[in-house]
Amino acid sequence: MLLGLLGRELTQGWDAAPFQPTQPIAGCTYFPETGHNLCGGFRAYWERFGGVAIYGFPISEEFQEVNPDTGLVYTVQYFERQRFEWHPGEWPERYDIVLGRLGVQLVGPLPIPEFPCPVGNESFCRFVHTIDTILESRDTERFLDYVVFEPYTCWGDEGWTVPFRHVTVNPAAWSPATGQVC
Repeated sequence: MLLGLLGRELTQGWDAAPFQPTQPIAGCTYFPETGHNLCGGFRAYWERFGGVAIYGFPISEEFQEVNPDTGLVYTVQYFERQRFEWHPGEWPERYDIVLGRLGVQLVGPLPIPEFPCPVGNESFCRFVHTIDTILESRDTERFLDYVVFEPYTCWGDEGWTVPFRHVTVNPAAWSPATGQVC
């Protein structure tokens, strides 16, 4: 499998200072292939979760940038295949690094195809559409308002149990007046 160079494609022609080759910085890893440094948490994440094989070489230094999804400013660094964003306190197990949505930036959001309702229940279809919309917007708090995760156990073909989580509509999100989730 060959991974695309989305970082390179997105930043093609960007000539701002962070994208200009620079000199090695003490305590960082310098890549002569691109003339950029990799330091601190970005380096730790890069080394632990894929390195050059997954993310490619750094093609910028760290700098502040407005996130196109949220409008908030984060410290970022671009790589041949990704943008690392530092979100302090958001994901300590992953060095507080969140990966950028370069594909969406490059080609824009893709429409979700409309399929006929599989169960003949328009209310259920509206519920599914609402959940899809919420998940696309990354609004997890709103998502949790609509669903309840209930543990269940199933019997496998050979008598063993398979635990899984069943998703049901949160009764608080159900409108008895209309019989719809809205």
